[in-house]
Amino acid sequence: MIDRDTFLGAMLGAALGDAMGRPTEFAAAPNAGREHVDLPCPALVTDDTQLALAVAWALQDEDGTLEARLVRRLVQWVEADHHEGRSPGATCVSSATRLAELDDPADWPKASDPESRGNGGVMRAHSAILMTEPGDPAPLLQSAMTHAHPVACAAVLAWEGALRSAAAGDPPQDWIDAAYRALDIPCPPLLNPLEEHPEYPRGSWWEIGVAETRSSLLDARDALDTWDDLEDPCRLSGPGWIAEEAVATALVVAIRYAQDPVGALRRAARTCGDSDTLASMTGALVGARHGVDAWPAAWVEALEEEYYVAILGLRPT
Repeated sequence: MIDRDTFLGAMLGAALGDAMGRPTEFAAAPNAGREHVDLPCPALVTDDTQLALAVAWALQDEDGTLEARLVRRLVQWVEADHHEGRSPGATCVSSATRLAELDDPADWPKASDPESRGNGGVMRAHSAILMTEPGDPAPLLQSAMTHAHPVACAAVLAWEGALRSAAAGDPPQDWIDAAYRALDIPCPPLLNPLEEHPEYPRGSWWEIGVAETRSSLLDARDALDTWDDLEDPCRLSGPGWIAEEAVATALVVAIRYAQDPVGALRRAARTCGDSDTLASMTGALVGARHGVDAWPAAWVEALEEEYYVAILGLRPT
């Protein structure tokens, strides 16, 4: 079970990283803003934080099945106008729009995008991981509802393994191994409908997802052995626009900066990749490791009040 300090440390770390990486998200230059990255004030979040909260609220709702609650909250997000100007992911928007058209939430596989291996499902998964026990379907289900590529699905389970390891207080050098081991399972039953894909031979769908995700985890391990901090980590383990690279690069930064949470967010944000997502996921890892005290009070107070209050109102278990 996750205690409240660990939970809030991770949730606030993810929101702070999201806000810090927002200004450099679409910068193409290596080490974008390297000398100037700091938390903006006010600290405006993106769809990463909005969707993590949508998933958390679905888990706290009591009306309907897990599928119905997740569909309802994702549809509420896409139908509201508060995500405009926050660079929402195309797959999240299109899949959530199709979810709104379903008569039965159990038909969610019809709405999910089988071609998308983007990071939109994994970047919001930390709330579901931290609010459930190991083996709960929520982290994987909430992601698969929008991103149905096998690698996107496998990456969520790898991320769950890493984040649970960090929250349990395991040494940072063990987090990649935890992510790797989390994939040592057969295809989860809830994903069976997604395996009916014309491009993958029968029985190979999950194996492809696991193999490619594990390849990225090995890239992360290699990057830790060779990375000079002056080099953009995205050049070693990927810019993070796709799910498995987001997991890998967030792990690289979080492990290297495990004892310096503030430095971890600054390092993840000043990249040429998907900086808000990389910094958000990094913040979740180091926040789970250190708890609320990892984050300067002035930073937390700079967050948009709506989201800061929403995070404090969540129940971690």
